[in-house]
Amino acid sequence: MSKSDVQQSYSEEEKIAFVDWINKCLEGDLDVKNKLPISAAGEALFKACHDGILLCKLINRSIPDTIDERVLNKTNLSHFKFVENQTLCINSAKAVGCNVVNIGYTDLVEGSPHLLMRLISQIKFVAKLEVPEESREEKSFRNWMNSLGVDPNVHSFYDDLRDGLVLIQLFDKIFPGLVDQKKVNYPPFEAQGGEQKKIENCNYALQLAKEVKFSVVETDGKNIYDKNKDLTLSIVWQLMRAYNLQQLSGANKNISDIDILNWASQKLQGAKGYQLEQGFKDPKLKSAIPIFDLMDAIRSGFVDYEIVYQDADEVSYLENAKAALSLIRKLDAVFAFPEDIVELKEKMLLTIFASLMAVDVGVSKS
Repeated sequence: MSKSDVQQSYSEEEKIAFVDWINKCLEGDLDVKNKLPISAAGEALFKACHDGILLCKLINRSIPDTIDERVLNKTNLSHFKFVENQTLCINSAKAVGCNVVNIGYTDLVEGSPHLLMRLISQIKFVAKLEVPEESREEKSFRNWMNSLGVDPNVHSFYDDLRDGLVLIQLFDKIFPGLVDQKKVNYPPFEAQGGEQKKIENCNYALQLAKEVKFSVVETDGKNIYDKNKDLTLSIVWQLMRAYNLQQLSGANKNISDIDILNWASQKLQGAKGYQLEQGFKDPKLKSAIPIFDLMDAIRSGFVDYEIVYQDADEVSYLENAKAALSLIRKLDAVFAFPEDIVELKEKMLLTIFASLMAVDVGVSKS
């Protein structure tokens, strides 16, 4: 890339602002002390991001505890370890709601200026979307929706879905060709009748849900407009589940929850000599050890069992869950939280196992 190409790729003023933010944000961090302070001149910022450590640190500073740094490659770095770090960075960025479409680990390793600027901008922005009173389920769903690039970003879960547009966008992304754009009302709503146009969108979203055979209670769009929590969460969960299952459709058609569970049990039986006898409610999952074992069965030697606690207590379980999710993100994006594993939340465990199955069968996920 020529100097002129680089200059056209980003704003110099924005780069200077990012450099200042990063220097302040990571000041005193021993793992990046050899990179700081970053100079605002030239391509120093992009070179500092080469190994992925700085970017992963930024994600953790923006949304604390997103990445378990025990799985971050910090020493004896090779190109392969750079790639692992950058993959962890991209998938962790997705997990906190960044839209990283068209950004790959190669772009980050090679220091592509405009893509790095876009990623850093996203990382800085997502911290503003954190809503303290959200439930974990709401936060997971919000992050997933934002990672798909819904416009505008979802900030307040129920408020931002009540005009129906985000739900319709999700149906359009997951089921291409399903949405008839002529039936969608767009802003400014006030000029068209305001509330009624939003309710019409919500009714259309429910119609789409029925067309793809989602489980939808007998209701109407006004319930979504009125921010009915159970209905809204149910539709978003079914969209997320459909998205995850469709990621597997490249290798197998009509994958079901049972197929995923059977795959996991067979994999564990073959490699480790045990199964998940109680499905996603199996008490063994609380320790996250079956998740580590699955990853190791998929890629022998991938798991460093030195970081895995064998103690049967809640603290050890949570530490294992944190490390397990970060390790998965070296392979694929997941939107669960560590507590979801420890508490045996079936919905989020399904998404974790679906991601691991996609890795195992070699499905490329966008």
